[in-house]
Amino acid sequence: ANQQAEISKRKNEEILTKVSQAERMLAEGENRINKLEEDNGKLRRALEQSMTRLNRMSMDSDYFVDRRIVIKLLVTYFQRNHSKEVMDLMVRMLGFSDEDKQRIGVAQQGAGKGVVRGVL
Repeated sequence: ANQQAEISKRKNEEILTKVSQAERMLAEGENRINKLEEDNGKLRRALEQSMTRLNRMSMDSDYFVDRRIVIKLLVTYFQRNHSKEVMDLMVRMLGFSDEDKQRIGVAQQGAGKGVVRGVL
């Protein structure tokens, strides 16, 4: 009976040790999860701020054109002896106003005249 009691006591202690280890591992896992959720929240807020900033910059950039594109268009325009097609492209890309179009003589051409229509 004493041996049985001793064996049961050891098994009980082993089980308690394993339970204690499992509880520690569970607590560590929960701590890691909490840390990851906190980091995830920080990253999500940073992403939202970046997206907001990007959207704001995107709206502002509608009024900006890369100067390399403008240079290329101007060079092509003059290389092709004042090509109407290049001028039409510049008018569209740079968003000329109706007044600007009239000043350079593009306004009377009307919409829809492109390369294909010009050839026809």
